[in-house]
Amino acid sequence: MEPFSTIVTIGLDITASIIHAVALKDSGKPVSKSFVHSTAGLDKLATWLMIDDPGVRYHFCTELGAPQYEAVALHFAAKDEYVSLIDPVDMLKLISSEDKARPNWAKRLAEYGRTQNPPVWQGCSPDIRAVASLLDRLHEDKKFLHEQELILESGDINYSQFIVDQTNQLINSYNGYIKKIQQFIYSFIEERPELKQERELLSRQVGYEDLPPGWLD
Repeated sequence: MEPFSTIVTIGLDITASIIHAVALKDSGKPVSKSFVHSTAGLDKLATWLMIDDPGVRYHFCTELGAPQYEAVALHFAAKDEYVSLIDPVDMLKLISSEDKARPNWAKRLAEYGRTQNPPVWQGCSPDIRAVASLLDRLHEDKKFLHEQELILESGDINYSQFIVDQTNQLINSYNGYIKKIQQFIYSFIEERPELKQERELLSRQVGYEDLPPGWLD
């Protein structure tokens, strides 16, 4: 793993309905925010700090055995971020009794990850990671396409005909590109029928909702 001076460490306290996140940077106070535990919530969490710190590497630390922890870990691993799954028994040995209350858990996970340098998670097969990465790319492209469509539909700004034509060309290009990504994902899954056994895990990934129904049935 790279030196920690180049990394923002984020502790994730995962419950069935909420993900509490605390980020530790090289300087300044910890930054915290909570997200709904859903694919939309994961999408917001993934872009939460990257707006302010583009190009910074992230190290996500969460508790082994937390609700749907593997789906959360796969989401960030597919983005090529560092992920560590921490055994709570190991972590509790290093913190005082007054710090074991749940409200501080995300911060303690981040501190453990920053000071103890836990191993990077290597779970899930390369094929599952590849599908998760493709789903993430599909989602980002569809989101960008939707933003461009809204620009033309808003009517708030008077664009020149040249800008309108260029934006329409971009939209058409992205529609074609998205169809190619969907087809590639379909072919990738059809050639690897064992992936359909991981439907529950993959269905929790951002971008799964962008696939036509029944592809993993």
